[in-house]
Amino acid sequence: MSVKNPGQTDIFRERVGFDQAICKWRWSYPVIHVNRGELRTCDKPPNIQITEEDLQRLGTDALLNNPYLIERRKDKLLGLRHPDCFTCIILESRGIQSTRTGKDRFVRYMNDVVGVPDDFSGPIDVEDPRLLRADHPDILEISLSNTCNLKCLYCSPVFSTSWEDEAIQFGEMRPDQAERAAKPAPASFEPVFWLWFDRIKDSLDRIIFIGGEPTINDRFLPFLEKIEDIMRDSRQAREGRKVTINVISNFNAPKHRFDRFLDLLPALSERFILHVEASGEAFGARSEYIRKGLDWNLYTSNIRKLLALRLPNVRFGFQMAVNALCVSSMEELLRLAADLQHEYRVPVDYKENIVVSPDYLAPYILPRETARYLERCHDFVERNLADPSSNPYLFPYNEPSAERWRKYLPFLKSLHHGISQATENPEVLKRFAEFIARNDERRKSDFVSVFPEFEAFYRRARSFRG
Repeated sequence: MSVKNPGQTDIFRERVGFDQAICKWRWSYPVIHVNRGELRTCDKPPNIQITEEDLQRLGTDALLNNPYLIERRKDKLLGLRHPDCFTCIILESRGIQSTRTGKDRFVRYMNDVVGVPDDFSGPIDVEDPRLLRADHPDILEISLSNTCNLKCLYCSPVFSTSWEDEAIQFGEMRPDQAERAAKPAPASFEPVFWLWFDRIKDSLDRIIFIGGEPTINDRFLPFLEKIEDIMRDSRQAREGRKVTINVISNFNAPKHRFDRFLDLLPALSERFILHVEASGEAFGARSEYIRKGLDWNLYTSNIRKLLALRLPNVRFGFQMAVNALCVSSMEELLRLAADLQHEYRVPVDYKENIVVSPDYLAPYILPRETARYLERCHDFVERNLADPSSNPYLFPYNEPSAERWRKYLPFLKSLHHGISQATENPEVLKRFAEFIARNDERRKSDFVSVFPEFEAFYRRARSFRG
């Protein structure tokens, strides 16, 4: 077992106290990369490679109760920060809202799900197996492979075959290093996964398919069908409760692929709540630049095809990975969300996320004056999406759409704070300028023509290249 692409250096490994370190995701949120035989807990830390020896020695415990993850949970209980959690550490150090759940949610999870009657205000027995094991995940994220038809700027060959092709073309990786040619997951990995899935199915609230791009992956539909079959015998099914299936898609699959996916939704929505999320955080040509290969018209057309179904258990939202280049058109995307709600009379959701790595695409590299874009986003959400009088549409389980957007406001405010308080980092700006120049040369694009509002910033960044 080894940690792949580890996080930042041990500068982050320090004792900060239980309240500042604890996060339930280390117990409840596994992310499984089926094709590579890798996993992590939470969607932020580096992947752990699982070997055939691990599987033979540990069985299903290799997936969520291996020695490495046991130690990381012990860190949390001892109030230690670990480099794996560098994304949330960096964001919190800048006053930006992270995805770390905090003490209250951890305590509720331990009390209600795990069955440990403790408020964790006193001494903690860090050797208690009930506290170290993770046998009741409520979120499971699955990646079937890195098959993808886009090359998003903040992505990498790890998550996109299109990125792989480009990296091979320009000599940055060998063909035999690509996931399609490299050594696949250990032979026992998938059989052990299904055995483990059957054991943890009763605690799941949400199953998320990430990419690559699920809707163009040949394994997606068979995998989904097997999950559906296993979940028929789950406690949730016996109690008449629906588990949520999330599919995160770039909404740019070829017509026959996307239509086949849409054809499945009516039957699936009878057994699950489906939440289909469109990856995207920018608008129009800016989105096409950030997400190379994206056809904006196809993107919006496929979104409208989904919403036009008006299926009662199917929700739609945007999966926003906020980065340095999207902030100037985020307000337009939020306006699109509001327009879609009114046009189709259904709620449009969101999920906030921030690009921290690569650091030269993080939003807080921008000059302080660009924080005004986030201020406008905050004002628009407050007036048009978080106001019940202007946003009356309800989610399937009677949660007001306006309430969901109201929870987005602190995130936008913290992001505004993070940019407005940031200090210029010449080394990071140099890497930004080098990346944009290389990107424009390789992809035959022109940054300044797409982002004229960032021309002075780009000129400033280029000045550090010497």
